[in-house]
Amino acid sequence: MIFREIGVVPDPQSPDVMILKLSLHNVNVSERALPWEFLLGDIVTIPEERIRDILAIVFQKGWKQRVDILSRQVFHFATDFVLSPISIEPEFVYYTTTVQNATNVAPYLVLDKIVKELAPPNYKLDRMLFQFPGHFASVSSLIAKTLRSAIQAVMMIVAYNTYHPYTLGYNNTEKERWEDICYKYIDRRLPWIAGKFFLDKAYSEEKRRFVDTLTEELKSTYLQRVLNLDWISDVAKRLIQEKLFGLIVKIGYHKSTPNATNATNLGDYYNDVNITDSLFNNALSIRHWDSDPLWNLLQRLVNKSVWPEIAGITQASIYYSEVPSYLSFSSTGMIAAHEMTHSLDTNGRLWNEKRQYRTWRDEKSIENFNNRKDCLINQYSDIRAVNHLGDPVFSTDGKPLFGNGSFTISENIADGGGLATNWEARVQHEKKEPSQLLPGLEGFTKQQLFFINFAQNWCSMETPSSTRENIQNGAHAPPFARVLGALQNSKGFSDACKCNTALICELW
Repeated sequence: MIFREIGVVPDPQSPDVMILKLSLHNVNVSERALPWEFLLGDIVTIPEERIRDILAIVFQKGWKQRVDILSRQVFHFATDFVLSPISIEPEFVYYTTTVQNATNVAPYLVLDKIVKELAPPNYKLDRMLFQFPGHFASVSSLIAKTLRSAIQAVMMIVAYNTYHPYTLGYNNTEKERWEDICYKYIDRRLPWIAGKFFLDKAYSEEKRRFVDTLTEELKSTYLQRVLNLDWISDVAKRLIQEKLFGLIVKIGYHKSTPNATNATNLGDYYNDVNITDSLFNNALSIRHWDSDPLWNLLQRLVNKSVWPEIAGITQASIYYSEVPSYLSFSSTGMIAAHEMTHSLDTNGRLWNEKRQYRTWRDEKSIENFNNRKDCLINQYSDIRAVNHLGDPVFSTDGKPLFGNGSFTISENIADGGGLATNWEARVQHEKKEPSQLLPGLEGFTKQQLFFINFAQNWCSMETPSSTRENIQNGAHAPPFARVLGALQNSKGFSDACKCNTALICELW
C-alpha cells in the first residue's frame, strides 16, 4: 500500500495462526531498509519544482497547467498525511478485528478489496491486527476529500522515486558501484545469498558452541535473578518462570527454509527470482517474489524454527577466542542477555510462553513494574547529550539536549537487565573456572575490566546531527547514554569501582 503497509504476524490471541496486520510506514530515516528507500512522507522534503518535473515526465506535453495544479495538491496532501495524529490507544495495542470492520473504520483504504485481491484463494480467516484505528480513520478521511487525480499523482511520485535509482547510470568505479548499490541491495533483499559467503568465511562451529554454552548460563542466571526479586508476587513469578522455561535458545544462523549454508537449498529457495543484466528488472522481480510468500503465510501455522541472525555479531570486537571469561560475558554475553531481557520489557512482559497476549494477573506487580519503568524513563531523559569527547551537544535552536527516555524505554530495560545478568553469571562462572588478568592491565581488577570492556563496546564517533536524529527517532539511547544509564543502575559497577553511590533505578 502507498499509505500504509499490510504485514502478516502471529495472532496475539491464537499465536499458532498467522493473521494480517495493518502497520504504519517507518518514517525514521536511520531505519530504512535501503538508503535510497522512498516513503510517502519524503514528498514533503522534495521542492515543489521537483514534484512538477516528475509529473511532467509522466504526463504528456501540453499539460503544464494540470501539472502545476497537481504538484500543489500532491504537496498539500503529503503534508497533511505526515501531520496526521498518531497515538496508540491502550485498548487497541493488540486489538484484533475483522477485515470488514477495519474497512468500515477506514473505508478509503479499501482493505477488503486489497485482501480479496492478494490473499490466497482459499484464505478463510477474516481477522487482522488493527492497532491505530483513529489514525487510519483520519488518513481515510484525508483520502476522501482529496481529488482522485491527486491521489494518482502521489502514487506516481512514490513509484517513480522508488524505482528511479535502479535506472540511473553510474559514473564511479566498479568497486564503488558494487559497494553502494549491488551489495547493499543483495544484503537487504536477498540476505541469505550474502550470508552464505559470510558463514563460509567467518563463522565456525566452535563459535556456535561457545555462544550456545554462554547463553545457557545466562538463561539460568536470568531466571534466578527474577525469582529472587522482592517486588513481584509469587503469582507473577510463576507466570514468568513458565515463560522463561519456554525460551528456546537458537544460535547462529538459519537452518531451514532456507538452510543458509547449503547452496542447493538456497538455489531452490530463490528459484523464482528472475535475475537478468538489468538492475531495474531485477528490482521488480525481487519485489514480486518477496510479496507472494508474505501473503502465502496466511495459509500456514507460525514457523517457530526461525533462527536469529547472530552469526554476524560473533566477530571481533564483540567476540574473541581465548580471552578471559569476564571479557566474553561483558561483550558477547551482553548481547545475548540483552535480547533475553526483552522477553520482560514493556512489550515482552505482555506475552506468555505460548506467545499469547496475557498479563500477569497481579495488579500490585504491574504497578511496581510501571513505577520502576517510569524511574528509568526519567533517568534517561535527564542524561545530557555529549559527543565522543564529552562536550555537550545542543539542539538546532541552541538549547541543551537530553535523552528521550520514553522512546528508548524497552531497550534501556534490556540494557540494564542484560548487564546485571552478565555480572552475576560472571561471578558464578569465575568460582568454577577462575580467569587470569590480561598482561599489561594488572592495574585493574577483573571486575573493573568487565565494566571497561562493556563500555568499550559502545565507543563511537557521532556528528551532532546524528546524535539529534538518534535522540529524536531512535529506539535505542545514544551510545553515551547506554553506558552511563546502565552503569548508574549497576550494583556490581558501584562495588567494583568503589563508587559508593545509591542506584538510581533497578528493574530486572
